Amino acid sequence: MKISAINIENYLSAKSIAIECHTPVTLIAGHNGSGKSSIRDAIQHALTGEASRVSLKKEYSLLVSDEHDSGFAEVVTGENKFSIVVPSGKGNHSEIPVLPYVLEAQRFAQLDENKRRSYLFGLSQVSINTDKICKQLIDDLKCNADKVERIKPMLRAGFPAAQKSAADSAKEAKGEWKSTTGGQTWGKDKAETWTPDVPEVDADKAIKLLDNARSNIAEIQEKINIATEKLGAARQSNSTAANSAGEREKLEARAGGLERLKAKLELDTKELAELEEKVSKLKAGSANKSALPHPLMASFCEVTKEMLSVADITKGVIDADGVVNEWSEFEDLIGRMKKCVADYSEHCKPAGSTEPGAKLTDYENSLRVMKNSVTNGERDIALAEDAKAKLEQLDKSGDTGSSVIDIEPLQAEIKELNNQLNQWRTDEQKYKGIVDQHSNRALVIDKAKSLHKDIMEWLAIADALSPSGIPGELLKTALKPINDRLKSNAIASWMLHPVIDSEMNITATKDGGSFVIPYALLSESEQWRVDAMIAEAISYISGIKTLVLDRFDVLDLGNRSSLIYWLDELAQAGELDSCIIFGTMKKKPASLPETITAYWVENGEIVADDEQNQEAA
Repeated sequence: MKISAINIENYLSAKSIAIECHTPVTLIAGHNGSGKSSIRDAIQHALTGEASRVSLKKEYSLLVSDEHDSGFAEVVTGENKFSIVVPSGKGNHSEIPVLPYVLEAQRFAQLDENKRRSYLFGLSQVSINTDKICKQLIDDLKCNADKVERIKPMLRAGFPAAQKSAADSAKEAKGEWKSTTGGQTWGKDKAETWTPDVPEVDADKAIKLLDNARSNIAEIQEKINIATEKLGAARQSNSTAANSAGEREKLEARAGGLERLKAKLELDTKELAELEEKVSKLKAGSANKSALPHPLMASFCEVTKEMLSVADITKGVIDADGVVNEWSEFEDLIGRMKKCVADYSEHCKPAGSTEPGAKLTDYENSLRVMKNSVTNGERDIALAEDAKAKLEQLDKSGDTGSSVIDIEPLQAEIKELNNQLNQWRTDEQKYKGIVDQHSNRALVIDKAKSLHKDIMEWLAIADALSPSGIPGELLKTALKPINDRLKSNAIASWMLHPVIDSEMNITATKDGGSFVIPYALLSESEQWRVDAMIAEAISYISGIKTLVLDRFDVLDLGNRSSLIYWLDELAQAGELDSCIIFGTMKKKPASLPETITAYWVENGEIVADDEQNQEAA
């Protein structure tokens, strides 16, 4: 790509620039702040559409010179015109991908190793054809075809992704190998001959011991079942005995009050007859209407009598905890209740009159209460006689209550049997494991060998896709053109020999020496020369033969002369169509080769030779 003209108006400090590039090399010089860098930025912006000093399009107004509304830059190459207008951002740009790397010589060195590698693949037109690489893996490197097919999708994303996929699969297979071998760590030599340890007990003996353990387990389990049934029966018997004793106690309590109930019934029957006679007389027309005692008091009296009857036929009262409190504990209360009944009988008669003065209704109520008392007494006597008969029957049968069975020995027996059962089950598990080891040993060996084969096949693919494998071979192909060009330039220029190695490190040797210096340890001027040589190599290999070098003033006078002669040789050999050099100088160079034209810049404008001479004078 030959640059024939550069036109710039109001772009940063470049106010009015018009350069005709009649020779392959154009030198643009001037003092600090004269506008040289603005010219370089404008050329890059026009050719690539990439602004150096701002990152956003909305900031393009900052690129316009002071006191102006707009600016532009135009680079003419043959029949093409590439341009940029600011602040609108409109323009026509080149689509040559290598341009940024020849317009900014230091750009390649600023890339990380992965981007350098990718860039060189593209520069040398080394294609990464997935199908060809898979064929190479299978045919040339004898990798497993099925596994190659599995990593093929990842290969489309690049060598690192495919290599990681294969390595991860190998790691997964190693984990499974470790599990299969009982925790062994995989190693190539170990896995080749690995077999599981022979069990400490031979197979026949282990089978006999296993059968014996299972026989004992069955026997002990049967004993446990029998003992458990006995324990259940004993608990049921104890429960029945407890219930039987309680029932006998109730019968004895009820039968013990029979005589008292009969005596009370006799008294109640007599009193009932008296009340019936009194009621009969009143109904016959007795004129005495005097009030009888209040019916509520009569009811209280009858209730008290019934309570006393209950006390006569029972041993006591059961509290909430099931404890029997005998009536002897309530002698004072019972005495007071008897006194109340006696007082009622003595004092609660109609005043000023005897029976004929009582109210008929009161006597009828008393009669009803007494009838109930007689009925209840007859019922209680029947129950007491029935209880007495049952007790006599129990005595005749000899049933004095079941004895309580001691269940602790049964519980201890079951506990001991369970301990024995657990011990035999431990033996069963142990010998079953040994029998399984004998049974599965051949299967484990086969599986371990199969997994080892998988691991080796995955590792073979991972190694082939590592930087030292196929990518390394491709990279050698990609590196050869640029390193050959760098070697040629070293011979023709400053005797500084840059090299880009397979790890993408940039190094250099000086004056034909063997001491390799990393790029980061080179001096500023040495780095500048290495950057210039790499940019020229990119320019030459890509075929655009265009180069922009800024700040050549970092070189001393001797190296500046070497730079000029190197570029002149490239131009004369037809290996460089256009090169623009920028640098700070005291004055415009007076004598240059015919392939180089110099321009002087002041205040953002090109100064003619006579104007510069006048100023110098």
